[in-house]
Amino acid sequence: MFNKMQNGLGLWLPVSSYPTKIATKGSMEFIGVVISYRQVYGSKPTWDNVRDVLAPYSLERIVDTVCRISACLHSKTFPWDRESQQQICFGLFGSEEAKLVLKAVARESRAMKESEGAAPVLLFHEQQALNLVKASFLMKPVKEEDSSLPPVGIGKALLMISDLIDGEPGDLDSIEPGQPDYLERWLRYILANELFSNPTIGKYALARCNDLYLTEKPVLKNCGSYVDLKAMLQSITGLEAELLWSTIFALASHWATIRPEAISQGVMAINKTGYFKDFQFTDEEVNSFLKICAADAGSLKKQIENRFTLSSLRPFDVLPLARYPIVNFQGRLYAASATLLMQKLTTGLHHIYLDDTDTNPKSQRQRYLTYMGEVFGDYVHRILDRMFPPITGRYLRLDALRPDMRGKYYDALLVYEESVVLIEAKASLFPLEARAGYDITATRGRFQDIYEDGAAQLQSTIDALRNGLRDRKNVIPKVIKRYYPVIISLENIPMNAIFYGEIRRMLESKGLLNGNDIKPLQSADIGEFERIEAVLSRGASLKELLDEKLSNSADAVDAWRNYLYRRVTALKPETNDYLEERAKSLTENAKKLFTERKR
Repeated sequence: MFNKMQNGLGLWLPVSSYPTKIATKGSMEFIGVVISYRQVYGSKPTWDNVRDVLAPYSLERIVDTVCRISACLHSKTFPWDRESQQQICFGLFGSEEAKLVLKAVARESRAMKESEGAAPVLLFHEQQALNLVKASFLMKPVKEEDSSLPPVGIGKALLMISDLIDGEPGDLDSIEPGQPDYLERWLRYILANELFSNPTIGKYALARCNDLYLTEKPVLKNCGSYVDLKAMLQSITGLEAELLWSTIFALASHWATIRPEAISQGVMAINKTGYFKDFQFTDEEVNSFLKICAADAGSLKKQIENRFTLSSLRPFDVLPLARYPIVNFQGRLYAASATLLMQKLTTGLHHIYLDDTDTNPKSQRQRYLTYMGEVFGDYVHRILDRMFPPITGRYLRLDALRPDMRGKYYDALLVYEESVVLIEAKASLFPLEARAGYDITATRGRFQDIYEDGAAQLQSTIDALRNGLRDRKNVIPKVIKRYYPVIISLENIPMNAIFYGEIRRMLESKGLLNGNDIKPLQSADIGEFERIEAVLSRGASLKELLDEKLSNSADAVDAWRNYLYRRVTALKPETNDYLEERAKSLTENAKKLFTERKR
């Protein structure tokens, strides 16, 4: 069974049935194997089997164990880290049973090397652990005595989960090439897989999202949809933005930075009363914080029961746990996922700004969404300003041509000798049902918002330039032989062959970006664009990067992060100076706040 994990690099697919037209290189270099119960013990499990092996353990014990696994996975750069995978295995199964499990890993690795080549191997991963939590809340009462038995049964349940969620959504095991909905099912599955498996939680993502969602933008006050983000956040949460950010960061760091060797033995729960009193939080502040980050175990159980069943577990849908990554058992707080808790400071901020509450009316939420389009456009322009300061004479904003243009056009233009790079920023986000893989209409709708609409704006600009439109400072070359269209998305969408094929068919049906003088469309999400900024700051040329990437058919349809990962030696380490400094400042401010508050 193959699945996509949190590598942040490329695509993971079930090897037995991925679409045959996908290139064998590019994103397919990053396929990896997940070992399941069936491969270790020889039989396919049922939900009754899961119920039986979990019977000796209380719900709190299971959440505690998942908290430990999450902390262990989070402490490593890659989830397939062999040391952490083995550590979790021995911690769950004990010495003898772990040897049996690891023997199956070795067997599968050998078979894979003989037939398809080597690939990273995982026993335990975030999606599997979160779905165990969901299943456990469906199966077990909140209050139950624990047997204190070793956690072998929990380990077996995790491996069973890997089998039971295999191929969902889309029931991929039952689909064959040539069936009418073959590509549609794969599109749904891979999008859900990509969005789930590339969480925005690194220090650069923290710095970027703090800039986007928690910083005032005086330059946008006259944009027509301006929102005072800090004031809005405080009206919803009752907490100042700096305090909220620092508190979540400190709590997430508590679990995320536990030394791996201490994970199996130490107490994972934080005492609600003691922890917050140590830092002189008022009762009002504690309640405000827990309201947005934590849920009582009984309340969370009801939310999970209202949303899922064992026969419809929706493996990529973790909304209740994303909203409330901290589970409260009578004052004992566990992070069901250190990743989801840290994500409350990045994409998770949308849950706060967009949740329907008494203090957050629909009109305010819609205004926020509109304003975020302006915020994102401004953010991309600031990156371009850093990449191409005025002295270079390369970067031209739409504002420079606005008096001479009508209709929808590009956001930014980069000029080279007889070539231009056209950049369009798109802030559209996928709704939950598309993210979970259950709404192909919403999926295609967002693809149209981002790629079809973006391509139409780029095409309009190309047509205008072909017809002689030039800027009044004569920055744009008189003769343009090549156009390089680029879309930058706020949504974290690493490109791959299936997505690229879908986009290409969409654009061909509309007659967009198909001239001989137009290079194939390239798409980068904002994290990838920040990596490109880091590469350019060390002397590379964007046009040369585009030419090199487009010169190879596999690279052309692959994600920028994969391409840059392969080129890391030639392109030098990717350090984004702006984000590095901002991340450092945020961390220091959080430490200062808690140092000043500590008794």
